[in-house]
Amino acid sequence: MTSKLTKAYENAKVGDTFWIRSDAQSVESLSTFQAVVHAANVMRNDGLIHVVRSHQESTTGKRFIDALQLTKLK
Repeated sequence: MTSKLTKAYENAKVGDTFWIRSDAQSVESLSTFQAVVHAANVMRNDGLIHVVRSHQESTTGKRFIDALQLTKLK
């Protein structure tokens, strides 16, 4: 799943803003997507990206993050 983030990052140019979204709204998919959220936070801490916006789902009641809008910095 984090390969989705890596691929989007590699395809973006510095300054590009892009979205990463969970594949489906199932609890399993949303739970798995949290690894992408964690990887994005690591990349943010390393100065590679800026997290513009995150979206929390409301269907499961667990408030998983199901989408991230990111800007490539380096």
